[in-house]
Amino acid sequence: AHTYDELGNRVSTTISGERTIDWLHYGSGHVHQIRVDGAAVADMERDDLHREVLRTQGKLTSRFGYDAVGRRARHAAQRGHAADDLLAKQWQYDAAGDVIQKRDQRYGTTNYQYDPTGRIEQAAGPGLPSEVFRWDAAANLVSSDHPGGYVEHNRLKMFEDKRFEYDVYGRLVRKVSGHGPAKELILEYDDWNQLKTVVTKDRLGISTTHFEYDAFGRRIRKLNGSYASTDFLWDGMRLVQETYHDRQGEEALTYLYEANSYVPLARIDQGKPAANDADARDAVYYFHNDVSGLPEELTDAGGDLVWQARYKVWGNAVQEEWVAR
Repeated sequence: AHTYDELGNRVSTTISGERTIDWLHYGSGHVHQIRVDGAAVADMERDDLHREVLRTQGKLTSRFGYDAVGRRARHAAQRGHAADDLLAKQWQYDAAGDVIQKRDQRYGTTNYQYDPTGRIEQAAGPGLPSEVFRWDAAANLVSSDHPGGYVEHNRLKMFEDKRFEYDVYGRLVRKVSGHGPAKELILEYDDWNQLKTVVTKDRLGISTTHFEYDAFGRRIRKLNGSYASTDFLWDGMRLVQETYHDRQGEEALTYLYEANSYVPLARIDQGKPAANDADARDAVYYFHNDVSGLPEELTDAGGDLVWQARYKVWGNAVQEEWVAR
């Protein structure tokens, strides 16, 4: 259930009849605080153009800076008055608005190159695999070893160590990846072209996952064999809660987002005590994202790093680590 103010801004949402999210606004509808069940999760400060320049994230404070045309160019997260930043990132753009360089105090500098039409051609950074991309005249991705290759029906059949097969409707039905002991995925669809079943075959054996959807095509349930399931709750096209069920019980994860955005801001794990408060009902984790909105770190309410990941250009994780949980 939702409630709105006289300007049409949403001011509260109740999830599953038991959890309430409140948004506090100023002016014509700029969010300056988010509360869950009456407790403040994040406060925001904005500049004269109403761009977010500061956000509290538990004991961390994130500060944001922008370039001359309003693109986010800096992000630094600091605990209290500590001399050093826990996280510090900077981005540079070309005239077309594409990111050409990212500097991360923890990992170093990653550079990106594009062709004249703005398609990514190369990405290279410390600790990441160097990536090279080639495109045909129809904008199909082709092997960098054979840039003059032909992509039949605009369907990618092979890329790096991955091989793909399609049905008569153009849907991906089989994917094989890896050399030697390969990993195989077999995909089945329902009459509305929604993914219904995935069978995974690898060195660990065979597993089957089933999916269910609502009338809007949103996934509402995932069944992992007979031992576990996940229910998904949506607000429009934003996932606001997922609840895991298995033989040990259930766990609910609630997601908060930046205002009018799909960029995640925080995650609340229901029933897990926070590391710094044994009596707390929930554990709150804060997202730190790339300018694309891709989550790169999670910190807890105490300001400690608990999860981190690094990605290839298309969002495939190449490094992922839970530092503490």
